[in-house]
Amino acid sequence: MKRLQFLGILFLVAAITSFIGCPMEDEIDTFMPVIGITGVPTSGTVGTPLTLTGTVAPTNATNKTIVWEVKLVGSTAKGTVNGNTVIATEPGILKVRATIANGTEKGSYMKDFSIVFSKPFVAVTGLPVSPLAGTVGTPFTLNGTVTPPNATNQNIVWTVSPNDSGTTGGTVSGNMVNATAPGTLMVMATIKDGRAPGTDFTHEVSITFIDPFVAVTDITGVPTSGTIDNALILTRTVVPYNATNQTIAWSVNNPTGTVNGDTVTATAAGTLVVTATIANGTAQGEAFTKDFTITFIDPSVVTDITGVLTSGTVDDALILTGTVVPSTATNKTITWEIKDPGDTEATIENGDTVTAKAAGILVVTATIANGTALGTDFTKDFTITFIDLFFQYVPVTDIIDIPNTTGIPTTWLVGTELILNGKVSPEDATEKDVKYSVKDAGTTGIPTGIIGGDKKVTATMAGTLVVTATVLNGKTPGTSDKPGTPYTKDLTIEFKDVAPAQSRR
Repeated sequence: MKRLQFLGILFLVAAITSFIGCPMEDEIDTFMPVIGITGVPTSGTVGTPLTLTGTVAPTNATNKTIVWEVKLVGSTAKGTVNGNTVIATEPGILKVRATIANGTEKGSYMKDFSIVFSKPFVAVTGLPVSPLAGTVGTPFTLNGTVTPPNATNQNIVWTVSPNDSGTTGGTVSGNMVNATAPGTLMVMATIKDGRAPGTDFTHEVSITFIDPFVAVTDITGVPTSGTIDNALILTRTVVPYNATNQTIAWSVNNPTGTVNGDTVTATAAGTLVVTATIANGTAQGEAFTKDFTITFIDPSVVTDITGVLTSGTVDDALILTGTVVPSTATNKTITWEIKDPGDTEATIENGDTVTAKAAGILVVTATIANGTALGTDFTKDFTITFIDLFFQYVPVTDIIDIPNTTGIPTTWLVGTELILNGKVSPEDATEKDVKYSVKDAGTTGIPTGIIGGDKKVTATMAGTLVVTATVLNGKTPGTSDKPGTPYTKDLTIEFKDVAPAQSRR
């Protein structure tokens, strides 16, 4: 019995050993196909070799060796594959195909992959900015030049720097900058991711703002007279008051005059022309210049006599007096004589008293011996008007216009001559001469201006004419040196194409 059990055990061990040592028929014939490839890179950099890796699924696929190639269809970039390394020569999408020979039961396994290649990152290293100066109130464009020119990111964002003092009232909008007051404005230029991905490039610049240029238009207030050998201060006012440049340089082109700063001195009597020059006064690089004529006198020489009376009355003695100019003149004694008595029948007594016997205009001559120079007298003529107090002046109170007949016309016929034969009222008015001028011709076709001595007008078209009648010295009398007040009156006449209902013959 024990022997039979032992033989059974030996038979079982032999059977198991035989089974393990011999391969199974299913194991020898089973093929495991490829069902996918994962883990292939999706991005790269132009010019930098990229290793093409991939994980074959399932892991126990019978064949797992991948062969790579570029697939031009669907690619926007260009590149080459060498083994499992791909190099792109320009940015874009590069299509690559992975092939596993005999990867499926029917043949090779193939799958396409898209890899996005981008340009190599180029960092911004500099940002020159212009312009760095401006005018208050005038916006201008900020220009920045990115260095190097092929930097990856070049979009500039302009802002007022947090370090700005705020004294200029400066603002930045887009790439436009402006200021409301002179001074220095700090501006910040920022390029996002300019230095590296995630690191911005920033650059701060100072922009100087100045007030707008205001040109000089005039110089006024310069003195017009002086005395020889005495320094004359050249006072002046620059116009406008806020002109940008106001410093005046004075010069004179005459040997008798010299300029020292703001003063001029003449060594001889006469006129001297001085020139005022303001550098950059008209515009930047263009000076403003103006000449001034100054009359210099010798304080010992008579230049004028003033204050002589210009009117008197008949039969009343008039004392002739005058003020010698300048008051420092060496000789100031005046002698008087009649140059033209006119109708006055005037005489001079006691050297300075004149009496007229009739109304009219008298011309007298004042003489100062050696007044101009030794041996040369100073002379000046004066006109004196004498009036008769017993003469009664009658002013004009009205003008009655009598054209061709009696009465003031309100209408007249086109093409018919109209004589403006005006009469003054009252009839005994001192001044009786009436003159006419066209104030408003309307549509009548009558020329504007003074009407001729014949006082005739003729309308060529219908319309309303307004003429002004004037009597010189009609309201108040005048003298030789001062006219009186005229009397004026406007007359309105309507010209018609059809004759008035009542004839004016």
